[in-house]
Amino acid sequence: MSPVPDHIAALATALAEAEIKPARMQIGEISLKLKKSGNDGQEQPFWQLLQGSHDYEVVIGDTQVKLSIQLFLNPRNHYRLFVFARTGMLFSVNFTTAEDASGTITLTQRIKFGEGRNQDGDAATSIRQAKARMLCDLLVRTGFTVTDNMEVELGTFSAKRRTFLDTTPEGFLLNVLRVAVLKGHFQGNKGFQFACMPRFDDTFQWKWSSSEQVRAELVPNKSGARGARAIPAGLRYQVLERDRICRSCGRSPGQDGAQLHVDHIEPYSLGGLTVLDNLQVLCNQCNLGKGNRSNTRFSLPTT
Repeated sequence: MSPVPDHIAALATALAEAEIKPARMQIGEISLKLKKSGNDGQEQPFWQLLQGSHDYEVVIGDTQVKLSIQLFLNPRNHYRLFVFARTGMLFSVNFTTAEDASGTITLTQRIKFGEGRNQDGDAATSIRQAKARMLCDLLVRTGFTVTDNMEVELGTFSAKRRTFLDTTPEGFLLNVLRVAVLKGHFQGNKGFQFACMPRFDDTFQWKWSSSEQVRAELVPNKSGARGARAIPAGLRYQVLERDRICRSCGRSPGQDGAQLHVDHIEPYSLGGLTVLDNLQVLCNQCNLGKGNRSNTRFSLPTT
């Protein structure tokens, strides 16, 4: 095996030394349990550059999914970062990228699917394209940058400085895991799927409908005209887009660990409606402090 190029070795070292500490992985509004898992004492092959340093277990619904991040030279002579589940590969990123004059490596990967190649050609192509578009839409909505040719941007690494320029090694790895988990959902054959997202079944057909059987299983809205307490995703997006920061203290997402919540101004428990005019953005701490006893409408100017 030929020596590992210097820029690949530097990137591999940065990732192998990274330590993902949070007990949860956030994908938009979905929070998943994430924990480090051992490799059962098995010695890693020399060509696996991360040496088993990033094996995880993530809980999706009632399913515990084992994920392994590996970096090695594939048969096409490309160094790639792979995310594997027990049932196969979820996502990979090509690391064999030409450095620019400053020694900078831009890590992007095009979103595409390969399932259904034994199905009718035109239909399979259409479904694969639909999956890619839907996944890219989800990625954009959960904070990723995706180009018009469906390439997701994951990070920029300086080989000379041995550091990421726009994220951290931990942030890069978490983003790779997020993309892998979402892609695995749409692949449909990886042993897990999210109940809250459109999906395809093993016949390669849409599994998203409003049939009579589905409608018959819906629970009646016991809240009547007030609407449900849960805020629909579209309405939540409108509130976040309007307010952008906590209307009480002014913190933005991630500032000092802040998470943004959408709050009922007049508490739902006191008869407040789930409508745009009765909703505001508060950070987790301000929302906890306000509780369900106050009907304070905070008026910090939006930015």
